[in-house]
Amino acid sequence: MTKLRTLTLALLLLGVVWRAYLWALGLPIWGDEAFVAVNLILRDFRGMFAPLVYGQIVPLVFMWGELAVSQWLGLSEHALHLLPCIAGIAGLILYHRCARKIVPPSAALLGVGILAGAYFAARHSVEVKPYSTDLLVAVVFTLLGFSLLRHPGCLRRWALLVLFSAVAVWCSYPAMLVGGAVGMALTARL
Repeated sequence: MTKLRTLTLALLLLGVVWRAYLWALGLPIWGDEAFVAVNLILRDFRGMFAPLVYGQIVPLVFMWGELAVSQWLGLSEHALHLLPCIAGIAGLILYHRCARKIVPPSAALLGVGILAGAYFAARHSVEVKPYSTDLLVAVVFTLLGFSLLRHPGCLRRWALLVLFSAVAVWCSYPAMLVGGAVGMALTARL
């Protein structure tokens, strides 16, 4: 393994540890998070289809995930921050995989280092907001799109992209933008 890859893995590990540490701190839920969390008290799964209180705009699947976790583990900070933390760590790990496949090792080191150390990327990984799931969905779209650029004749990969696109818009609102960009890149390439 080259020195750059070793450094990249070290930065990746630090980013994962930082997110886990922030989760372990049990940071208090602040105002905007509380506006989302109150819906977990007031509604059941079917009730999440209605507009959320306090004007919150949050994807349905994120709310269902948070509701399932809150019913299973309670309404503590640790429980409510668990799903975003898992999504933030998964997004960082998949970003590392994406960077390794797409750019040279020096650029992958820089990209992974920036995402691993970015304060807001780490902080949003432990908030009752869908920002870390937005990152995860965007990285998966990028991986699927790049995979199709390399193997445009693979029907299984096309089917996976179409299926993921149908699910992603229920998990992340920016997925429409990222999916559209991936679609435009594939169209231009093909």
